Amino acid sequence: MQAKPYINIDDKVTEESLNFLSNSQNEDGSFRENGYVLQKEMQSMSGDNSASLAAYIFIALNTNSKLDESVKEMLKKTEEYLIKHMHNTNDTYEISIITYALHLHNSTFKNTAFEKMKNCAKTNTRYTYWTKGDNSDVASVEMTSYGLMTMMLRKDITSALPALRYL
Repeated sequence: MQAKPYINIDDKVTEESLNFLSNSQNEDGSFRENGYVLQKEMQSMSGDNSASLAAYIFIALNTNSKLDESVKEMLKKTEEYLIKHMHNTNDTYEISIITYALHLHNSTFKNTAFEKMKNCAKTNTRYTYWTKGDNSDVASVEMTSYGLMTMMLRKDITSALPALRYL
């Protein structure tokens, strides 16, 4: 939807996509995934991609300025799922993307999520970054990017600079 001012996007295609997502949403707010992930390091360490997938969809839906009631209901269920999942995960990748998603949505849980994300950060005198462990440079860049975008949404420039320096 962000590209709509620049290119023609058929409203029917958007509607069909939203219907597909709605039909793919489980009762708990997660989404069924029929395919598979090629780049496994971009998933959670548990190998369960449901929270990450829900966060990706939640982020995409939050960039849509025209939300009808069915999309609002989908967002509500997804937010509840992400909050519940956030309580139960220690996976840094999931924590970083969910925290960003909740901030983008201006969720009432965003500050709690931010504290959990901050506790996962690696810091030194020059850098702040997030990592999944050994040999995860690509995932580390993505997680740190979510951390940086979250800090920018919070207007916390001072904390954002070490993450920006890392990237």
